[in-house]
Amino acid sequence: MNEMRRVLAGLMMAGMLAMSGTAFAQAAPPPPPPPPSTTPAAPAPGAQRPAPKPSTPPPPASSDSRGSIVITGGVAAVQHVGATIGALLAFRVADRVDVVGEAAWAKDAVTRRRVEAATSVASFLQTTQGKAAVGTIEAPAFYGGGGIRVMLSGGSTRPYIIGTGGVARLVLKPVFTLAGTDVTTNLTQYGITLGSDLTGEVTKPAFGGGIGVIADRGRWYVDASFRVLSIQTEGQATNVLRAGGGIGFTF
Repeated sequence: MNEMRRVLAGLMMAGMLAMSGTAFAQAAPPPPPPPPSTTPAAPAPGAQRPAPKPSTPPPPASSDSRGSIVITGGVAAVQHVGATIGALLAFRVADRVDVVGEAAWAKDAVTRRRVEAATSVASFLQTTQGKAAVGTIEAPAFYGGGGIRVMLSGGSTRPYIIGTGGVARLVLKPVFTLAGTDVTTNLTQYGITLGSDLTGEVTKPAFGGGIGVIADRGRWYVDASFRVLSIQTEGQATNVLRAGGGIGFTF
């Protein structure tokens, strides 16, 4: 009996000690660990520092070797003044030097010599028929060629000189009226046969040159120029003066 009481007393004492330890643990929890430091640790003496990462290089500047195309319009004159339109394609091949190809059309590139020849035919017709006669002629011109364009300075506004060579075609379109009636297709019945200086088509070498200025507006630009085109027609060169401007785009 006494032995049982001692066992019970020991069990009660152990339970009380366990309960008091649990309460103490709940009342005072351990402090949280400090946050990890974000400052990198200093390297040990004699240790090699890691090499810095190479910075990303900036994007390359746009190349000067760009192409461009411009559509132009203006006036052209030989003996008469008429409209002209054209297009020019250019590719940069060196600093301030472009290779160009162009096509152009002029409404009337007739020379004084052809105008005088048409007037002579009309005078003969009037004299022989005793009626008023008028003779006119128009010569639309088409040109295609290539050459070199050289910029004289840099910057957003650039003057230039240009020289080209190629082939031109003239289409001769005479008109003769007698007493107000068109008789162009019936001249043979009046004893008149037109020569190659007044009718037909003429294809000849042509050479041109001129000056101009380009004003950049981003990838678009304005081009103004004055040009001379010399068509090597038989007996007398046909020199076409062209002045105008246009809008271009670089690519």
